[in-house]
Amino acid sequence: AQSVLQSLHARPERGRSPQRSMLDAGFQELLLRYDRVSGGFGPAPKFPLPHNLLFLLRYYRLKEEKKALEMVEKTLRSMAIGGICDQIGYGFHRYSTDAGWLVPHFEKMLYDQALLVLAFTEAFQVTGDRFYERVARETLAYVDREMTSPEGAFFSAQDADTAGEEGGYYLWTRAELEEALDPDIFRVAADAWHVTTAGNFLDPVIGERTGKNILHLTRTPDQLAARLKMTREELEAALVAARTTLAGIRREREPPLTDDKILTDWNGLMIAAYARASRAFSEPRYAEHAEAACRFLLDRLRAGDGSLLHRYRDGQAGIVGQATDYAFLIFGLSELFMARSVPAHLAAARDLGQIFHDRFWDTRYGGYFTTAAGQDDLVARTVDLYDGATPSANSVAFTNLMTLSLLTGDTGYEKRASELGKLYSGPLSRSPAAYTFFLAGLSFVYGPAGEIVIVDGDDPAGQEMAAAVHQRYLPFTMVIRKTGKNREDLARLAPFTDVMDAPEGKSTAYVCTRHTCLRPVTTVEELLAAVEKK
Repeated sequence: AQSVLQSLHARPERGRSPQRSMLDAGFQELLLRYDRVSGGFGPAPKFPLPHNLLFLLRYYRLKEEKKALEMVEKTLRSMAIGGICDQIGYGFHRYSTDAGWLVPHFEKMLYDQALLVLAFTEAFQVTGDRFYERVARETLAYVDREMTSPEGAFFSAQDADTAGEEGGYYLWTRAELEEALDPDIFRVAADAWHVTTAGNFLDPVIGERTGKNILHLTRTPDQLAARLKMTREELEAALVAARTTLAGIRREREPPLTDDKILTDWNGLMIAAYARASRAFSEPRYAEHAEAACRFLLDRLRAGDGSLLHRYRDGQAGIVGQATDYAFLIFGLSELFMARSVPAHLAAARDLGQIFHDRFWDTRYGGYFTTAAGQDDLVARTVDLYDGATPSANSVAFTNLMTLSLLTGDTGYEKRASELGKLYSGPLSRSPAAYTFFLAGLSFVYGPAGEIVIVDGDDPAGQEMAAAVHQRYLPFTMVIRKTGKNREDLARLAPFTDVMDAPEGKSTAYVCTRHTCLRPVTTVEELLAAVEKK
């Protein structure tokens, strides 16, 4: 028992700040683990681990390393067309039991949807490829339909089993498709989704084929269209018709149970995903979804002193908030502030950040404990750095601190980030790919971090400039929109913006690197040219 207690109290040593070379080391380790055939990293079982991809996209932006982007694209495309993605109702299953993303464990987790939406959205921003936008939108459509509470917050998960059968809700026999679909549509769907009489789903006990199929694709739309002697538009119309029919049939089946707990931390990630998608796709309703969830959390999942609670179900909130609740919700609030330009979101991120620091920071060794001070039922308080199925609270907190430093101009946040980063030096030297969300945050330190402040005038150019920069991949740049409605609150929260104005009523943009700004510009073309100089 004593050795267990000692291991719980053991802490990584705080070293010097992580060096730029750690980004290279993380890339090289992922490159070694990369599956060149199917994408992803390592052998089966294979988890999505979107934070690996978020880091690689930032590494590509910093180093123009084409292999980093290649790994991201191969992985995202392989997952999107594989059995791990629900080809009828959308959304991603928890993991693949094989290396090729074909046979999933059929549970769907909210955090996977959130992190994958972020990855697909950023891939769209980098490449301009609408395929990634489509998958992100389809995933959000699934969350809208299946994982959203009447009040606007998000449920936790959907089970794998239906009536005691693993994946039964998602499986199809060839006869079922043939009976349901028009013959011409069936011909296309059966070929596209590899539906056979023998099936590809094995009995989990005896390992024999069951005649049931996990729908998946292995060819690109252009390859399929050529094979079936159709235009791409005809192919896509046929698959839409098949999906619509099969979705209707599937709704008559017994659905998997939904875990309707509302968890603060996972909701924070989903808020971030909706807000980011709203910006990248110029889709205001996504920001409205994020706003509704945010309002629910701040109204229903806070104690009287402003601290967070972890779980809400059946009208009852409970469980003292954990480190991930604070870190993930602050992440969501920061993204929502950039999407909506509502100062209250930035104020909430700031206030929760202070509570988080006061109650969770380890004043002796540094880092954020997983649990708050003063919880009497704990044997020991631990600090978690490892980025597993979800990122660690500390990794997300590092990004939050860098973000808040840029959004507010308060360098105290960057100093906290520096102290937190020192805790990662030892672990990073041993296995950098175990901390890829942290590495994504570390790229702030070595990238062209800065701000774009757009001050609205009497013309529509402010909206046009905001839309233009939101659609671009600017992972190290915070975007602030200053309007007549928010300018006073913004001056209090981000005082550096107070001197920024719109002369002669012309919307004006200020492109800055850590608050040192280029000459103000007043057109989209000038703004994009200034962004290229950063």
